[in-house]
Amino acid sequence: MNRPSEKFELIYEIAQDPENTFSIKQLCELNHVSRSGYYSWIHSLEAKAAKEAQDRADFDLILQAFLEHGRKKGARQIYMVLQHMEPPVTFNLKKIRRLCRKYGLECPIRKANPYRRMAKAMRTDSVSDNLVECRFGFSINGAFLKPLKIQVVECHKKNNLNSRMRRNEKWQSNMTKNLRNR
Repeated sequence: MNRPSEKFELIYEIAQDPENTFSIKQLCELNHVSRSGYYSWIHSLEAKAAKEAQDRADFDLILQAFLEHGRKKGARQIYMVLQHMEPPVTFNLKKIRRLCRKYGLECPIRKANPYRRMAKAMRTDSVSDNLVECRFGFSINGAFLKPLKIQVVECHKKNNLNSRMRRNEKWQSNMTKNLRNR
């Protein structure tokens, strides 16, 4: 019971009791809170109740948008559905997220398409044959050393075998130049 609002609630309950012999001033001193804070808390009760009722009405609209079309939605999709309602409803994204958090409404996390994940795992187009039969490395005094970094160069295949051969020869010469420059 460290929060002032909890202390104010306790003082309010005790003050409403008909057998109470303490004054509001004494109850505030016993709980180490100010009387002005207590009275401002009492005056804000009506505003808090009105805000709670408004939040509940707004959440009902959010829940209606959340369940529309039979799919669950996140805050941005809820925002878009609310914009296209009749009449259009405009809520800030922060308000939508706050009310969803307050009333425990959660959107399930969207997962990647499992078929797309399988296709990505099985993809072999990122590995190409060594058409130029180049040894990626160099030798110093007869010892073969591998490079620390190998750069991959894409070759686009064409239907014509001759153009493919020319492209591979050109690629081989470019690769040889790159290896010589290192």
